Amino acid sequence: MEETAVFQIRRSTPADVDAIVSVAQTCFGASAWGAAHFAPHPSRVTFVADVADQTCVGYSVLEFAADQAELQAIAVSPSFRRLHIGSALLEAARTLARERGVRTMFLEVREGNALAQEFYRGFGFAPCGRRPAYYRMPEEAALVMSAAL
Repeated sequence: MEETAVFQIRRSTPADVDAIVSVAQTCFGASAWGAAHFAPHPSRVTFVADVADQTCVGYSVLEFAADQAELQAIAVSPSFRRLHIGSALLEAARTLARERGVRTMFLEVREGNALAQEFYRGFGFAPCGRRPAYYRMPEEAALVMSAAL
């Protein structure tokens, strides 16, 4: 995929669930979430990224609770990475969170995933905690990060 790919970020619909699960399985393998996690829920919003004629090459999931939000997941299919799709998905989540009055956004990231941590730092996230044995397949601690909005 060339670096100038045109993409669109939009809120997901129930029709997107299978495509989102496919991206999740491609990105996370056996530890990927199933369809139930991506189904509509009153406190959760899922964004998807479409490129040209391909629906859902990436997604982000944002969960709301009072004046806080948690970025529960963000993923982009490997062949569409480095095109700023992940950045656009995160920015869509941050914009919606601000519109809903969120003051702080949180996320968990694998402790050993330095690339993802660097990505989040670029959006103002900083470490604020640690969750031992948070991830499975393989088991690994999570670094909790937060950003003021």
